[in-house]
Amino acid sequence: MNETLENLFASVSPREFIRSEKNGSISIYRIFGSPRVTVGGCFQSGPYIDQLFRIMIARIPKKQEVKRVLLLGLGGGGALREIHARFPNAHITAVEYDPVMVEIAKTIYLKPKDLINVDIITDDARVAITQFKTQFDFIIVDLFVGRSLSPLLETDDFVKQLVGLLDKDGYMAMNFFRQKKSVAPVFDRYFSRWEDLEFNTNQMAVYRHFGRGHCGDQVPVGYTDKRQSPTFLKRIENTSKSRVVGRRECLGLHLTAGPFGYEEYITDEEPVSESSSFLTWVHWQPYTTKKKHGWFHTNPLIIDRYQKGIGVINEQNKDSYWKDWSDHAIRHRTKWLKDDRYEMADVGLEEFTKAYHATKRLNWFTRTECMWLLKFHMEHYPEDVRLFGARDKKTGEIIAGLAVIQYKDIQQSLHTTSFIHKNVRQTAVGVGLIDHWYKQGIEEGIRFFNFGNVWKKGDTYAWKGYSKFKRQFNLHLILYPKPLAKFVWRKK
Repeated sequence: MNETLENLFASVSPREFIRSEKNGSISIYRIFGSPRVTVGGCFQSGPYIDQLFRIMIARIPKKQEVKRVLLLGLGGGGALREIHARFPNAHITAVEYDPVMVEIAKTIYLKPKDLINVDIITDDARVAITQFKTQFDFIIVDLFVGRSLSPLLETDDFVKQLVGLLDKDGYMAMNFFRQKKSVAPVFDRYFSRWEDLEFNTNQMAVYRHFGRGHCGDQVPVGYTDKRQSPTFLKRIENTSKSRVVGRRECLGLHLTAGPFGYEEYITDEEPVSESSSFLTWVHWQPYTTKKKHGWFHTNPLIIDRYQKGIGVINEQNKDSYWKDWSDHAIRHRTKWLKDDRYEMADVGLEEFTKAYHATKRLNWFTRTECMWLLKFHMEHYPEDVRLFGARDKKTGEIIAGLAVIQYKDIQQSLHTTSFIHKNVRQTAVGVGLIDHWYKQGIEEGIRFFNFGNVWKKGDTYAWKGYSKFKRQFNLHLILYPKPLAKFVWRKK
């Protein structure tokens, strides 16, 4: 609470005191006819609280569709007005453990129109959240006992429950008041903190699920970058002057030029240089680490910072992976499986190349370069390349295709290139190719389907359309933090 406002407020004689078994003494003030509700001298409603919620809600992107809102902690009810103002068509479920506070909100602070599309549940939040059968697009956590945050918010069990209640693309706003230091670490274990906010002495934060593309977020359990694949690194070693260095889960490449050396790593494990050069530049791209003693930030150089999209398979979804896709993708998968005009098949490089060039969507140079890379892999590592084609049963023509490279030592398959002929773009063949890729990959033990780069703000708009297609497949979006570097000197 703003201290100046608190002192001013204390100087106004309360018109009414209400005793509550849960919150103790509740004070109701009226200033120029406008009611204010406080507990232990802490605002529960009034202009200050309205502004606080307005700031929280303003951080949700304007394009975000919000149909279902969960408010944990009704208090004086001020949040309902602000939610209605921003999301007029949303249904709000509010949980409040103090029935006295619910009555105050309904009869003193709120108007009938504020309660439209609102369900108020009078119960302990710990119990209430176990009863919900749906997920929410937006959750506001504002749970207090008097002036202090509810002890629930420092328990892993309660916060883990919230993970299942937040929609995969949803947002959660948390009001820490003055207890951020003790409570935030618990939330940070289960959610990605997208933004920190302050309003006078109130500390707040906006959270999302991990994997929505926030820089430095946790990566999926078991995931490693392809540059931790011994197979991948060995191929670079065989075709360049580099050599593989490092240890398990911290592999890298070393290049020597006279007395100087260069090493690069993509891993969350801190590299230990093995160079014998007089001076070695060590370039380290971590997944989540943003700073480390002895290292300094550097520009990306060779190692890119594009956002990557990963489809993740685990024991729970390997037989029903498509159920996590968008509604649009699920419909198109069903449509494709019913379409008996085409069939999926493994095809040879020559047939794939001919069909790819026939699209003429990209310039000749780009198409030729893509096919050259595929040809190189097919000639040297044919066992790892998969060329899928959708074939017209009547004509035998390949009308769409997808090329992927498997790195089985890290259980990862990499989307390399794809195409769809113009005359079949209205079919569901695009989703059909992805579904076929998943089916084949799962049979071969693949857990991570790497869709490659996914557009983010600042990237070229040429990627945006295809990135929108990729996002339908419930991708875990990964954005590495800024790379780190250091010099290593060796004494002669």
